[in-house]
Amino acid sequence: MINAGKRFREGFLQLLKTFGGTVVIIKDFKCSNSSQVEVKGMKNSKKDNSSIIMFQFPDKQDIVVGDVIQQKGSSEYWKVYETEEKITTDIFVYFIAYVNKIDSNGNRI
Repeated sequence: MINAGKRFREGFLQLLKTFGGTVVIIKDFKCSNSSQVEVKGMKNSKKDNSSIIMFQFPDKQDIVVGDVIQQKGSSEYWKVYETEEKITTDIFVYFIAYVNKIDSNGNRI
């Protein structure tokens, strides 16, 4: 019997392959010591509440509350307010960063 967590992970990786893209993680947004890294990820929303926006990643990321996320090529910025790891039957499925939209000055929209 195949582990449910493994199945969920395989499904997530297929969705990421189809709908994912490059995501920029920005540390110390709008500060002189700001830094950024590009990773593979996917913007999504909760099934039961589309106003809850999240970014999902296939691996654990160095993302903490207050970091800013941007889809590469987009003018929209998103500030992280919570992170979570999705684990099913002891298998890591994906990493989630819940976000609120902000303007280019860092103010919540």
